[in-house]
Amino acid sequence: MNNPRAPAVGGAARDKGPWVKLIVPIAAAIALALIPWAIQAQNMPPHVLIGAVTLDGATPAAGVVITAHANGQEIGSTVVNEDGHYAIQVSRPPAGAEVTFMVGGAKAAESLNGWTTGMVQRDFNLTATTAAGCGSPAHQSANLPSLSHSAAHGSSPQEPPHVFIGLASTNAALVEAGTEITAWDGARRIGITYSAGSGSYSIQVSRSSGPVTFKINGLTAAQSYPQWAMGQRTRGFQLTVDAPANCLQELTGTVDVAAVVDAAGGKIVRVFAFDNETKQWQFYDHEVAEFSNLEQFVPGRPYYILVAESTELMLNGTNRTLTCWNGNCWNFVAW
Repeated sequence: MNNPRAPAVGGAARDKGPWVKLIVPIAAAIALALIPWAIQAQNMPPHVLIGAVTLDGATPAAGVVITAHANGQEIGSTVVNEDGHYAIQVSRPPAGAEVTFMVGGAKAAESLNGWTTGMVQRDFNLTATTAAGCGSPAHQSANLPSLSHSAAHGSSPQEPPHVFIGLASTNAALVEAGTEITAWDGARRIGITYSAGSGSYSIQVSRSSGPVTFKINGLTAAQSYPQWAMGQRTRGFQLTVDAPANCLQELTGTVDVAAVVDAAGGKIVRVFAFDNETKQWQFYDHEVAEFSNLEQFVPGRPYYILVAESTELMLNGTNRTLTCWNGNCWNFVAW
């Protein structure tokens, strides 16, 4: 006689199904927890800080090392540039850890308490003072003259700018009020303003070592000015941009990131990519183009793209939907 309490063939296996379903995700979570924190941090775009540097009350020489630290670990490093500024990529710190900074071996007064993946934070200035030490190189260097940011470019904060006044238009139509207009000396931005009504603008441009170029909403204007002049006012300087109706469609294959961002007309805020060879993050942000180090989109490679709002863009000849939902506007895209 069959035992009514005996499980049918295969019944035991069926009874264990829910437990198996629980064990698998638990095991995966345990495995993830065992992965070193430093390896997990590499999988996320860094928090980028940009600003000026002061060491012992003066601008340090180019090449002075700046490092970021959290819980005794170095999580970022860079050097001071010729302008007395820096840009540092800070990897994800341990949860709740304060990020501190060292400038040429001296601890900076500033620290970072709110790390955000993919953030580009400007005007995060660092100030550090070397400990008084008789005859130490750092102590002696504090007595050496150094150039300020403006002096390095042959100007001073009191130097009157070159002022340009005129009208700005895109595709023969005067731009709307509030349109961004910028002036550039090569890759260095030397002026920014926003248009008033009827396309009118007035922009103050600091010293330029070469021709002054201009951009309207990130698109390069057809006009440039050959020679900057201190205190000069140039009236009636009209700026024009011819933007193709769908210029993104033409940007296929390996193309400059700057060209894609400019053509997107403000829809793309920032781009990050991870370099497998150097194991370092690269980024592009048009507002700090001089500090950006991501130059090209390469077919087949993945990129993190931050957008201003949900939108559709033609990327590498393919229409892509990039979303911005509940405050998360990052998108993972293969070019």
